[in-house]
Amino acid sequence: MTDTTKLELYTPNHFLLNASEMSMEALAVISDSDVDAYEEEHAIYLAKQKDAVSLVHSLYKSAESNISLIFGEYSNEHKYLARAINKGGALTDSHSKGIPSPRIIRDKVNNARKKVDVSKLHTVTSSVNDNGLLAINNALEYLINSGLKLNQDFTLTNAIAVAKSHKGTNVMAQVLADNWSLELNDHRNLTFVGSKCVEEDCDDSYDIYSSSDSDDIKVKCSCGEKRYNMDFSFQENGKAITELI
Repeated sequence: MTDTTKLELYTPNHFLLNASEMSMEALAVISDSDVDAYEEEHAIYLAKQKDAVSLVHSLYKSAESNISLIFGEYSNEHKYLARAINKGGALTDSHSKGIPSPRIIRDKVNNARKKVDVSKLHTVTSSVNDNGLLAINNALEYLINSGLKLNQDFTLTNAIAVAKSHKGTNVMAQVLADNWSLELNDHRNLTFVGSKCVEEDCDDSYDIYSSSDSDDIKVKCSCGEKRYNMDFSFQENGKAITELI
């Protein structure tokens, strides 16, 4: 081992890592593809966790040998180290406790599907259809990936509205930093629902403004020929899309 040896602890990059904090209603609308994606992330975690555990074991054996030489094999220091390892005191042990297995996730989702009537959930928001379920699920994933907590920062019924507000706030922070200008090249996940201005003297710097009778974000191209409303949608894995309509 060298002085630069580092213990790398991998955490699955997926919102279902927080499944234990999600309500039954939220779990009930989780798709099978979401669970499959989590399982793929968990497989990466297992491979990296195996390497981390191997490193910890090697470090432990080295430390045990050195402590025995310094303090004696039956010293309190030697016993303390052994007791700490045997009780799961290593970082690898505490880290693994926060990583649920795909089986646990699937069981939670299946149990929620049995107990929750999903169709009744969506009478509060809009018509019941697969697109509505998917939109809520994607917004839910965006919010959790952004660090917000279900039933604390948002609910299942207002997830889309809160997600749009959260994304809008982030966009406006950048717009203000850019002197009320939207640089299209700085926004990779931006799409035109309407047509983009094709005037020759129009560049990719769009102006932002608001009207007195609405809180909606308004956008106009640099030549002033085209004007848009700004909206947001969310895709699988919680990816946010800025839409100019």
